[in-house]
Amino acid sequence: EAFTQLGANVNSGEFDGMKTNKAKKAITYKLEELSAGGPKITYKLRDWVFSRQRYWGEPIPIYFPVDFPEGVDAKDVDPKDEGCEHTIRYDVSIPVDEADLPLTLPEMEDFSPGDDPAGCLARAKDWRYFRKDGKWFARETNTMPQWAGSCWYYFRFLDPKNEEAAFSPELDEDWMPVDLYVGGAEHAVLHLLYARFWHQVLFDLCIPN
Repeated sequence: EAFTQLGANVNSGEFDGMKTNKAKKAITYKLEELSAGGPKITYKLRDWVFSRQRYWGEPIPIYFPVDFPEGVDAKDVDPKDEGCEHTIRYDVSIPVDEADLPLTLPEMEDFSPGDDPAGCLARAKDWRYFRKDGKWFARETNTMPQWAGSCWYYFRFLDPKNEEAAFSPELDEDWMPVDLYVGGAEHAVLHLLYARFWHQVLFDLCIPN
C-alpha cells in the first residue's frame, strides 16, 4: 500500500532521507537541470458558463445573420411569422454597435422557462428579429448570469447614480483599491478570480486608475 502522508524519502537515490517538502523542491529543480521539467505556478479555476436561458440577467449584445432557403428573397419574408423557414447563423456572431448600447430586455408578460432550450427570450420575436440594411438578423437569446455586473460592482458602488460614466475618476482615486475582500471557497475559485479578470479589462480600457 502506498504511503501518502508527509514523511522521508526511501529508495529514492540522491533524494534518500529528504523530508517530503524538501524532496519535492529538490526533484523539481533536478528536472529543471535536466531540461525535463521545472517549477511552475498554476491556478485553480473553474470553467465559467457565462450564459443563462432565463429572462433575468444582462442581455448579451450579440446578433446573428438569418438565412432563408435558396431562391427566397429576404425582402419578401418575415422570420417572426409562424412557419417561415429560416436558419440562424450562430457561427457568425456580430457585436451590437457601441452607439446602440445598452441593449435592454423586452417587456414580457410570461417569462417562464418553457420548453425551448434557447430560453424565454426566443419567444419575444419582435425583440429577437430585426431588419438592418435589407437583411434579417436574430439577437442572442441567452442572458448573462448577472456576474457581469457583480464582477465590478465595487466600482459602481462608488458612484451609483452617475449616468455619464461607470464611476468618476475622483471617487476612484479617493476610495480604491479595495483593502480587503474575502469570501468562502466558492468565492476563491469563482468571483474573486473573475473580478480580477474584469478589473484587468477595465484597466486596459483606461477606466480605473
